[in-house]
Amino acid sequence: MKTIPALFEGSVKKFPNNVLVWEKSKGKYQGITFTQIRTKVHRLASGLMNLGVQKGDRIALLAEGRSEWLISELAMFYLGAINVPLSIKINEPSELSFRIKHAECKWIICSDGQLQKVRGIKKEISKVKTVVVMGYPEDLEKRERTYESVYLDGKKSMDKNSPKIDALWQSIQPDDLANISYTSGTTADPKGIML
Repeated sequence: MKTIPALFEGSVKKFPNNVLVWEKSKGKYQGITFTQIRTKVHRLASGLMNLGVQKGDRIALLAEGRSEWLISELAMFYLGAINVPLSIKINEPSELSFRIKHAECKWIICSDGQLQKVRGIKKEISKVKTVVVMGYPEDLEKRERTYESVYLDGKKSMDKNSPKIDALWQSIQPDDLANISYTSGTTADPKGIML
Protein backbone atom coordinates (compact mmCIF):
# COMPACT_ATOMS: atom_id res chain seq x y z
CA MET A 1 0.00 0.00 0.00
CA LYS A 2 1.25 3.51 -0.83
CA THR A 3 0.42 6.92 0.55
CA ILE A 4 -1.43 9.58 -1.45
CA PRO A 5 1.67 11.80 -1.84
CA ALA A 6 3.72 8.80 -2.97
CA LEU A 7 1.04 7.83 -5.51
CA PHE A 8 0.90 11.40 -6.79
CA GLU A 9 4.68 11.69 -7.06
CA GLY A 10 4.68 8.43 -9.04
CA SER A 11 2.03 9.79 -11.40
CA VAL A 12 4.01 13.00 -11.94
CA LYS A 13 7.06 10.93 -12.91
CA LYS A 14 5.02 8.78 -15.31
CA PHE A 15 2.90 11.54 -16.86
CA PRO A 16 4.78 14.84 -16.30
CA ASN A 17 3.28 16.67 -19.28
CA ASN A 18 -0.17 15.06 -19.29
CA VAL A 19 -3.06 17.32 -18.35
CA LEU A 20 -4.43 16.48 -14.92
CA VAL A 21 -7.02 19.26 -14.64
CA TRP A 22 -8.94 21.27 -17.22
CA GLU A 23 -10.12 24.61 -15.90
CA LYS A 24 -12.09 27.38 -17.55
CA SER A 25 -10.35 30.74 -17.58
CA LYS A 26 -11.59 33.77 -19.54
CA GLY A 27 -14.10 31.61 -21.41
CA LYS A 28 -11.58 28.97 -22.52
CA TYR A 29 -10.57 25.66 -20.98
CA GLN A 30 -6.90 25.44 -20.19
CA GLY A 31 -5.01 22.35 -19.13
CA ILE A 32 -2.84 22.11 -16.03
CA THR A 33 -0.29 19.30 -16.21
CA PHE A 34 0.76 16.89 -13.48
CA THR A 35 4.08 18.75 -13.15
CA GLN A 36 2.37 22.14 -12.88
CA ILE A 37 -0.04 20.84 -10.22
CA ARG A 38 2.89 19.33 -8.28
CA THR A 39 4.70 22.68 -8.31
CA LYS A 40 1.57 24.43 -7.04
CA VAL A 41 1.06 21.79 -4.34
CA HIS A 42 4.62 22.20 -3.06
CA ARG A 43 4.36 25.99 -3.03
CA LEU A 44 1.05 25.96 -1.17
CA ALA A 45 2.40 23.38 1.29
CA SER A 46 5.34 25.71 1.89
CA GLY A 47 2.94 28.62 2.50
CA LEU A 48 0.81 26.56 4.88
CA MET A 49 3.97 25.50 6.70
CA ASN A 50 4.85 29.19 7.10
CA LEU A 51 1.41 29.75 8.68
CA GLY A 52 2.27 27.09 11.24
CA VAL A 53 0.45 24.03 9.87
CA GLN A 54 1.99 20.87 11.32
CA LYS A 55 1.63 17.15 10.84
CA GLY A 56 -1.66 15.98 12.36
CA ASP A 57 -3.39 19.38 12.16
CA ARG A 58 -6.95 19.30 10.85
CA ILE A 59 -7.91 21.75 8.11
CA ALA A 60 -11.51 22.34 6.99
CA LEU A 61 -11.90 22.69 3.21
CA LEU A 62 -15.09 24.48 2.12
CA ALA A 63 -15.10 25.35 -1.58
CA GLU A 64 -16.63 24.58 -4.92
CA GLY A 65 -14.77 22.22 -7.26
CA ARG A 66 -11.71 23.96 -8.72
CA SER A 67 -8.00 23.32 -9.15
CA GLU A 68 -7.28 25.08 -5.84
CA TRP A 69 -9.45 22.50 -4.06
CA LEU A 70 -7.25 19.66 -5.35
CA ILE A 71 -4.05 21.61 -4.71
CA SER A 72 -5.17 22.44 -1.16
CA GLU A 73 -5.99 18.85 -0.30
CA LEU A 74 -2.72 17.53 -1.71
CA ALA A 75 -0.75 20.27 0.07
CA MET A 76 -2.34 19.16 3.35
CA PHE A 77 -1.37 15.55 2.66
CA TYR A 78 2.22 16.53 1.88
CA LEU A 79 2.45 18.13 5.33
CA GLY A 80 0.77 15.18 7.04
CA ALA A 81 -2.22 17.38 7.87
CA ILE A 82 -5.78 16.04 7.79
CA ASN A 83 -8.39 17.32 5.35
CA VAL A 84 -11.93 17.87 6.64
CA PRO A 85 -13.91 18.44 3.43
CA LEU A 86 -17.21 20.24 4.02
CA SER A 87 -20.14 20.40 1.63
CA ILE A 88 -20.97 23.81 0.20
CA LYS A 89 -24.62 22.77 0.57
CA ILE A 90 -24.39 23.19 4.35
CA ASN A 91 -26.31 26.38 5.03
CA GLU A 92 -27.18 25.91 8.68
CA PRO A 93 -24.52 27.71 10.78
CA SER A 94 -24.79 25.22 13.65
CA GLU A 95 -24.11 22.28 11.28
CA LEU A 96 -21.02 23.96 9.89
CA SER A 97 -19.63 25.00 13.28
CA PHE A 98 -20.33 21.53 14.71
CA ARG A 99 -18.17 19.84 12.08
CA ILE A 100 -15.31 22.35 12.40
CA LYS A 101 -15.30 22.14 16.21
CA HIS A 102 -15.85 18.36 16.36
CA ALA A 103 -12.92 17.75 13.98
CA GLU A 104 -10.81 20.20 16.01
CA CYS A 105 -9.85 22.20 12.91
CA LYS A 106 -7.12 24.78 13.44
CA TRP A 107 -7.33 26.15 9.91
CA ILE A 108 -9.96 26.68 7.22
CA ILE A 109 -9.45 26.99 3.48
CA CYS A 110 -12.60 28.29 1.80
CA SER A 111 -13.67 29.99 -1.40
CA ASP A 112 -14.74 33.61 -1.46
CA GLY A 113 -18.25 32.31 -2.22
CA GLN A 114 -18.34 30.43 1.11
CA LEU A 115 -16.58 33.07 3.22
CA GLN A 116 -19.75 34.64 4.65
CA LYS A 117 -20.75 31.26 6.11
CA VAL A 118 -17.42 31.06 7.91
CA ARG A 119 -17.62 34.65 9.11
CA GLY A 120 -21.10 33.97 10.45
CA ILE A 121 -19.75 31.35 12.88
CA LYS A 122 -16.41 32.93 13.87
CA LYS A 123 -17.39 33.23 17.53
CA GLU A 124 -18.22 29.50 17.69
CA ILE A 125 -14.95 28.44 16.04
CA SER A 126 -12.52 30.55 18.06
CA LYS A 127 -9.80 27.84 17.95
CA VAL A 128 -9.39 28.38 14.19
CA LYS A 129 -6.12 30.27 13.73
CA THR A 130 -6.43 31.40 10.10
CA VAL A 131 -8.99 31.30 7.29
CA VAL A 132 -7.34 31.08 3.86
CA VAL A 133 -9.66 32.47 1.17
CA MET A 134 -9.55 31.32 -2.46
CA GLY A 135 -10.58 33.79 -5.12
CA TYR A 136 -10.90 37.52 -4.73
CA PRO A 137 -12.58 38.58 -1.50
CA GLU A 138 -13.50 42.26 -1.42
CA ASP A 139 -11.95 42.71 1.99
CA LEU A 140 -10.30 40.63 4.67
CA GLU A 141 -11.04 40.50 8.35
CA LYS A 142 -8.80 39.57 11.27
CA ARG A 143 -7.30 36.05 10.96
CA GLU A 144 -8.02 35.88 7.20
CA ARG A 145 -5.45 35.56 4.38
CA THR A 146 -5.89 35.20 0.67
CA TYR A 147 -4.95 31.87 -0.89
CA GLU A 148 -2.76 33.79 -3.33
CA SER A 149 -0.77 35.48 -0.54
CA VAL A 150 -0.19 32.14 1.22
CA TYR A 151 0.83 30.58 -2.11
CA LEU A 152 3.25 33.43 -2.99
CA ASP A 153 4.73 33.36 0.52
CA GLY A 154 5.30 29.63 0.04
CA LYS A 155 6.88 30.17 -3.35
CA LYS A 156 9.39 32.62 -1.83
CA SER A 157 10.38 30.16 0.90
CA MET A 158 10.68 26.99 -1.21
CA ASP A 159 14.47 26.81 -0.82
CA LYS A 160 14.11 26.73 2.96
CA ASN A 161 10.95 24.60 3.18
CA SER A 162 11.37 22.08 0.36
CA PRO A 163 13.61 19.65 2.31
CA LYS A 164 11.16 19.76 5.25
CA ILE A 165 8.17 19.09 2.97
CA ASP A 166 9.97 16.16 1.32
CA ALA A 167 10.84 14.71 4.73
CA LEU A 168 7.25 15.12 5.93
CA TRP A 169 5.53 13.45 2.99
CA GLN A 170 8.07 10.64 2.98
CA SER A 171 7.45 10.04 6.71
CA ILE A 172 3.71 9.45 6.17
CA GLN A 173 2.61 5.86 6.68
CA PRO A 174 -0.18 4.11 4.73
CA ASP A 175 -2.38 3.88 7.82
CA ASP A 176 -1.98 7.56 8.84
CA LEU A 177 -5.20 9.58 8.95
CA ALA A 178 -5.77 11.63 5.78
CA ASN A 179 -9.40 12.70 5.83
CA ILE A 180 -12.36 13.13 8.15
CA SER A 181 -15.55 12.99 6.11
CA TYR A 182 -18.82 13.81 7.84
CA THR A 183 -22.11 11.99 7.35
CA SER A 184 -25.27 13.98 6.67
CA GLY A 185 -26.50 13.76 10.27
CA THR A 186 -30.19 13.40 9.34
CA THR A 187 -31.11 11.53 12.54
CA ALA A 188 -28.49 12.86 14.98
CA ASP A 189 -25.22 14.76 14.99
CA PRO A 190 -23.10 13.80 11.97
CA LYS A 191 -20.34 11.26 12.47
CA GLY A 192 -16.77 11.92 11.30
CA ILE A 193 -15.58 9.01 9.18
CA MET A 194 -11.82 8.73 9.59
CA LEU A 195 -10.13 7.70 6.34
